[in-house]
Amino acid sequence: MAIFCYFANAAGARAALAVWLVGSAAWRMCESTELNASTMCDAGSLTRPPMLLQQRTVLRQLDASPPSTRKRIEVHGRQVLAFGKPVHLKGVAWNPVPKGGTHPDDLDFAGFVDRDVALMEKAGLNAVRTYEPILDTEVLDKLWAHGIWVINSVYNFGGLPPESVIPNVNRVKHHPAILMWTIGNEWNYNGLYKGMGFRDSADRLQEVARIIKQHDTEHPLGCIYGEDH
Repeated sequence: MAIFCYFANAAGARAALAVWLVGSAAWRMCESTELNASTMCDAGSLTRPPMLLQQRTVLRQLDASPPSTRKRIEVHGRQVLAFGKPVHLKGVAWNPVPKGGTHPDDLDFAGFVDRDVALMEKAGLNAVRTYEPILDTEVLDKLWAHGIWVINSVYNFGGLPPESVIPNVNRVKHHPAILMWTIGNEWNYNGLYKGMGFRDSADRLQEVARIIKQHDTEHPLGCIYGEDH
């Protein structure tokens, strides 16, 4: 099964890398600029390396050892790398609540994903950042199938204990759509929505970050800090 993930390469050309990581498999490469790239690769109908900006790359599983131990997602300096290539994020904060509803009670990822993901793809987006964690793997599957990375927010409310992140991180950390975790949403303005002081908020987030890293060493972790005026 080919799942497409969009990113920009070092030259700025838009590309797509399709991969579903399973176990310790190596991969062979099939390239196609056709919309039915996965079908063509399955049939063994390979094309020359695409000349267009949009390149479709399908990786197929082989019974062999992986060629390297490189992490799937890495941070080098100020760059986020996916599969060793810089990720050029074009994203939106996604918090689908129906008209007349309230957050977080009426948050409905599953109910809006089919409509919204089509709009995201049409707009050329390749990432969403959430205010609450997406834990539904069917929602993640649909986003990933359209080349949408997920920057998954797992701790914004200081009324929850730091350990509350553990089940949420463990539940979806192996899904390929997850690019990174975030904690705190402009927490320097709102005190983690509990009116906590700056130092107490910072200490809490450091504790949450430590716990997340104990349970997942494969994804970067970001903190959302409001702009100082």
